Amino acid sequence: MFGEMMMRVPSGISAVPRARLIDVSDVHRFQVEPATSEPDPVIEAYKKDVDRTLLRANLARTIQERLQNLARLQRFGEELRRAGRTLC
Repeated sequence: MFGEMMMRVPSGISAVPRARLIDVSDVHRFQVEPATSEPDPVIEAYKKDVDRTLLRANLARTIQERLQNLARLQRFGEELRRAGRTLC
C-alpha cells in the first residue's frame, strides 16, 4: 500500500530530502547567559506548586516506559470520553 502511494521521481533527482546547512556565523546570539547567584523570582513562585519528585521519577524511566505510560493515559482518556457520551 505504501509503495502505491509513492510518486515516481524522475531519474537524476533524489527522493530523499537533503539536510539544509545552517549558518553558524551568528552563533554567539544563541548563547545562554551565565547563571546568577540569585534565584529567579518567577521560577521560585512556580516551584512551590510543582511536585519535582514526580518529574525526577519520570525522568528515571526509560523512553519505552514513558511511552507505555503515555499510551495507558491515552486509553484512559478515551475511556472517559466514551463514558461521558453514554451519560449525556
